[in-house]
Amino acid sequence: MAQIEKRAHADTQHAVLEALGVVRLLAGDVDRSIATLEEAALTDAAPAWSDLSAAYLVKAQRTPTQRIEYFARGLEAASHSLSLRPSDEARFNRALAIEALSPYAGPLSAWTEYLRTEKNPRWISVARRHVVNTRSAVSASPAWEARRSALRQHLADADRPAIEETVTLFPEAAFEFFDQDLILEWARAESAGISDRAAAALRQAEILAQAIHEATQDSMAMDSVRVIRAARGGPQSARRTLADAHLSYARAVQEFRADDYTGAMTAVDTAVRTFRVSRSPHWALAALQSATILFQQRDLGGSDQQLDAIEAFARRHEYPTLLGRVLQQRGLTLSKQWRLVEALEAFRTAASCFEQTAERERAAAVYSLIADALRSLGEHHESWEYIGKTLDGLPQIRTPLRRYLVLFNASLFASSQDLFEPALVFQNAALREATARGGGVAVEALTERATILARRHDHDGARRDLEEARRRLSPLPDGPLKRYHEAEIAELAAELGQTDQESLIAGLQNAVTFYSKAEPTFVPRLHLALARAQAASGALDAAETSFAQGIALLEEQQSRLGDDALKISYFDESWSLFPEMIEFQVTVRHDMTTAFEYAERSRARSLLHDLRPLRLGEIQDNLPESVALLYYVTLPHRLLIWTITKAEHQLTEQVVRREDLSRQISRYRTEVIDGGAADTSVAATLYDELIRPVVRRLPLNATLVIVADGELQRLPFATLRNPATARYLIEERTLMWSPSATFFARALPRLRELGSHRIDSALLIGNPISSHDPSLALPPLPGAEAEATTSAAFYPRHEVLTGYAATKQRFVESAAGYDLVHFGGHAVANAEYPLLSWLSFSPDGDTGHSASLFAYEISRIRFSRTRLVVLAACSTAAGAVSRGEGVMSVARPFLAAGVQLVIASQWDVDDQATARIFREFHRLLAESQDEVLALRGAQLALLRSRDAQLTAPRSWGAFLALGTALR
Repeated sequence: MAQIEKRAHADTQHAVLEALGVVRLLAGDVDRSIATLEEAALTDAAPAWSDLSAAYLVKAQRTPTQRIEYFARGLEAASHSLSLRPSDEARFNRALAIEALSPYAGPLSAWTEYLRTEKNPRWISVARRHVVNTRSAVSASPAWEARRSALRQHLADADRPAIEETVTLFPEAAFEFFDQDLILEWARAESAGISDRAAAALRQAEILAQAIHEATQDSMAMDSVRVIRAARGGPQSARRTLADAHLSYARAVQEFRADDYTGAMTAVDTAVRTFRVSRSPHWALAALQSATILFQQRDLGGSDQQLDAIEAFARRHEYPTLLGRVLQQRGLTLSKQWRLVEALEAFRTAASCFEQTAERERAAAVYSLIADALRSLGEHHESWEYIGKTLDGLPQIRTPLRRYLVLFNASLFASSQDLFEPALVFQNAALREATARGGGVAVEALTERATILARRHDHDGARRDLEEARRRLSPLPDGPLKRYHEAEIAELAAELGQTDQESLIAGLQNAVTFYSKAEPTFVPRLHLALARAQAASGALDAAETSFAQGIALLEEQQSRLGDDALKISYFDESWSLFPEMIEFQVTVRHDMTTAFEYAERSRARSLLHDLRPLRLGEIQDNLPESVALLYYVTLPHRLLIWTITKAEHQLTEQVVRREDLSRQISRYRTEVIDGGAADTSVAATLYDELIRPVVRRLPLNATLVIVADGELQRLPFATLRNPATARYLIEERTLMWSPSATFFARALPRLRELGSHRIDSALLIGNPISSHDPSLALPPLPGAEAEATTSAAFYPRHEVLTGYAATKQRFVESAAGYDLVHFGGHAVANAEYPLLSWLSFSPDGDTGHSASLFAYEISRIRFSRTRLVVLAACSTAAGAVSRGEGVMSVARPFLAAGVQLVIASQWDVDDQATARIFREFHRLLAESQDEVLALRGAQLALLRSRDAQLTAPRSWGAFLALGTALR
C-alpha cells in the first residue's frame, strides 16, 4: 500500500509539473516551460512528451540560429509520445516538426498520416492548409543545367551581362565549366591538331575567366589562360604537352570519382609534373587532387606535405578559392590526425575564403565540416548552428555527393544526441543522394542508417541495410577505403548479435587496430564496447585492460587540444568509460582506492593545466587536520560517498538511482528558489540519502569540502535540513565546495604562501552602469553600490569603482594587484555557451553600452596575488553541468586564472539580501581572516534575522565558497 501511495503521489506531482509547464508556455516563458516539461516527462507520461514537443517547436521559432536543433527535439519528443500512447496532439506536433525539416529532407507524408485519424473539422482544415504549404527540398542542379545550356551560346555571342549573371549565381559551377568543359575542349582540339576549334574554345574560356575574376576577385582562371596563350606562341610540342597535362588531370578526376585511386594517382602525377614545367597554376589543382587521393588512402603525412606547397602558392598569388579548397582538405587531414583545434581553425578560414568569393556551395560544404568538428569536440549547440547554416545552403548544392555529405552530417549529429527520429529523416534523405552518387558513399549511407535503426530497436531493418551494404561493397576496388567500410559493417553486425561472443570480441579488437590509424576519435568508444563484451564473457582481466586503455587514450587525445573550451567538451564525449570503470572496480575488484582514483581522473582536468591527478594517499597527505572531504560519485543505480580526512578514508554505498536523484534535486531547487521553506519530504529524503549515512564519520569541527558530480553540483547543500534536529546543514557544519580533490590539494601550498599575510587590500566594484542611455541600461543596483562603499572601510588599502567609473578596462588592469576582489553588479549566464557568460561593466568610452567581461577573458588574467573573489551577483555559480568538469559558471574561470577561492551564487538573489549578506561577510572576514567561516557567519546572520523574507533559504542558501581555503 505504501508503494502505491508513493507512486500516486509521484504521478500527482508530475501532473502538476506538466500543467505548470503548459501554463509557462502559454505565458511565453519558453525556457522555463521546457525545463519544467522535461522534468515532467521523466515519468514517460505521453501527454508530457507531447507538450514538451510543442514547447520545443515554439523555441525553434524564437531562436533562428538553433531552429534545426529544436525542430529535431520537437520531432523526437512527439514520436516518443506516440510510442507511449497515440494521440492527435502528438501526431499534430510531429507533423509540424517534419514539415519544418521537409525543405532539407525532401517530401514527407506526416500530414497525410495525421489526416487519417483526425476527426475535428477545424484541425482537418488546418492540416490541409499545411499540406498545401509544405515545401520540398530544392536542388540547384536543374537550375544550373538550364543555365549551363544557355551559357555556351552566351559565350559564343560574347554576351557579357548574361555571362556575368550566370557566374554570379553559380561561381563554383562556372569555374567547373571553365576547367572541365572549355579548357578540356581546347586540350582535345589542340592534341588533335584542330587549331580553329582550339582557338574558339580558348577565346570562350578567356571570356568566362574574366567574368569569374570580376565575380570572385580570384584570378587563377585568367592566369591559366595566360599560360596557354603564351604556349600558343611557342613550339607546337609545348602546346601539345600542356594540352596532354590538362587531359591527364581530367582523367585523374574521372578515375577518382570512380573510386579508382591507383589510376587517378598515376594520371595526376603526370599532370603535376607537366603543369610545373609549363608554369601553369593548374599544377596546384592537380596537386590538390593528389593530396585528396592520399587522404582517402589514409596516407595523412603525405597528404599534409602536399598541401604545404599548395597553400603557400595560393597565399602568394592571392587565389582565395584555391586557398579555401586547400584549407578544407587540410582540415580533413588534421581531423584524422586528431589535431581538432587546428582542423577547426582551417575549416573556419576556408569558410571565410568561400564567403569572400560568394561561393555559397563550397561554403555550405565547409559549414558541414565545421559542424562535424564541433560535434567531435562536444560543442553541441554551436554545432547545431552550423548544421542549420549547412542545411540552408542545400539549395545551392548541385552534386549528389556534396548534398549527401550535408545530410549525412546532420543525421550523425542528431544520432549522437539520441534524436533517432530526426536522424532517420536526415539519413533517408542522405541515402537518396548517396544512391544517386553510387560507390562507397552508398555503402556508408546504408551502414549509418542500419546503425540508427539498431538504436531504434528495429533490428530487422538494420540487418537488411547491412546486407545491402555488403552487396554494394563487394564490387568496390580493394584498398584502405574498402577495409574501412568492412570494419564499420563488422562492428555493427557484432552489436546486432550476428556473431557469437568470441567473434564479437575479435571483431572489436580488429576494429580497434584499424581505427587507431583511420579514425582515432572512434577508438575510446570501441575500447568501451570491447570492455563490455569481455566482461560479459567473463574475461575480467581483459575487460579491465580495455577500460584502462580507452581512458588513457581519451586523456591523451584531450591533452592535445589547446583550447580549454574544447578540452572541457571533448572530455564529456566518452564519459561512460569512467563510471563503468569505477563500477567495475567497486563491484568486481572491490578495490575502492582504484575506483576513487579513476573518479579523480575524470574531474576538472582542464583546471589542473595538464598536471597529474593525485592518488588517494597523496591527497590525504596534503589535507589539513581541520578538513574532511565529502566526495560523491553518482552511478546509474548506486551512489558512492567517500569521506576522506588526513587520518582515514571510508566508502559508503547507497542504493539510489541517478535519475531519481536528479529529479529530487530539480524539484528541491524549484521549491527553494520559489521561496519555499525547504522542509519538505524531498529535503528530508535528500538529507537521508546524502548526509545521514556518513555524518558519524565526519569530525565534528571539520570544514566539509563537498566534491560532487552530476546534478549534485547544483544542489544547495547548506539548505538541507536534518529531520531529527530541524536544523539546516549550515547551522551544524562549515561548508565549502571544490571541483576535485586534486584541485583542492594541489592549491594548498600556494594558498599557505598567500595566507602568510592578511587580506588587507581590496578592489570593490559596485553597480556598474551598463549604458549611457537610461532606457537601455540594466536595472540599477543601489544596494551593490552601498555594499562596495561600506565594505571598503575594512581594508587598509582599497579601490572602489562604482557607477560609470566601474569599467572593464579598470578592472582588468587593477584586479590582479589586490588580495580580494569584490564584484557587485550584473552577471549574465550563458547556458548554451558557458565561456560566453559575462560580467557587466560600465562603457569604457563616452558612447556604447555595457562592456562585457566574458568568462574566457577572465581565465586569461593572471591573478598572482588574489586570494579571494566575491561575485555578489546573480547566478554566478550556476551554469550547464559538464560531466567531466563540473558546473560551467562564470565563477569557474577565476579558479582557472589562479584565484584560490570564489564566493558565488547558485541562483538569482535580490539586491537587498545580497547587500545584507556581504556587508556582514566583509565585517566578519576582517575580524577572522577566514573566508569560509565569514561566509557561514553571514548566512547565519540572515537566517536568524527578524525579516521573514531574509530567513528563507532562497535569500541566504544560494551562496557558496568554491575552490580551496585553509582552516
